Order: sequence, then C-alpha cells, then structure tokens
Amino acid sequence: MLTGDPRYFALGEASSRHSMDVDTCHEHPFRPYMAGGCFRHGVDHFGDEPCASHTFIDNWVDYYYLTGDGRTRDVIKEAGDFFLRYHWSENPAYSLSLRSIGNTLRGLLYLFEITGETR
Repeated sequence: MLTGDPRYFALGEASSRHSMDVDTCHEHPFRPYMAGGCFRHGVDHFGDEPCASHTFIDNWVDYYYLTGDGRTRDVIKEAGDFFLRYHWSENPAYSLSLRSIGNTLRGLLYLFEITGETR
C-alpha cells in the first residue's frame, strides 16, 4: 500500500475475494455447522472440511477497513458465527490444534471490533 502502485492493491483484493468466496464454506447440506469456516488443503479447494485452524480472517479485516465492502463484512460475520460454534471436543468434526484456538479467539476479537456485538 505504501508504494502507491495499484497493482499491489489489486493483487491483495483478488486474494481476499478468492479466500472469502472460494476457500470459505458458505453452505453445507450435511454439516451446516461448517458454514463460515475455511477449507483445509485439498483437491479443488474443498477436498476436506472447514476448520478453525485454517480460517484466517486477518486479510478480510484489512480489506474491509480499506474499502468498507459490505460483502466482506458479511463473510467476516459468517466466520464469526463459525468461531462461536467452535468448542474443545474430541469430536473429529472440530480441530483440536492450538492454531484453531488462536484463530478463533483472534477472529472473535476482530468481529467484536467491527460490529460491537458482545455475543
């Protein structure tokens, strides 16, 4: 951003939009609790299930602050709902990694900062 070269912003915007629209689960017919989470590594982006350990919203937050884009805010809120459903469990539907806990806490702090919602 400091260079003033619009190519860098365009690249960041494309990456953020791809992450929000392709790498994020927006609907799951069998596991609706997965909506809002980002897919792990897999074939065609969604060969595995979404998990908190791979749901990084930092770039979305930066993009939202730079543009005020409403779609970005909606996806951040969707991820926040996913994070609110996260819990420590031995259920394999949830990731048990420390990165999952860190992403969840950081994501919820971002969501509070943006929306002021206390839930």
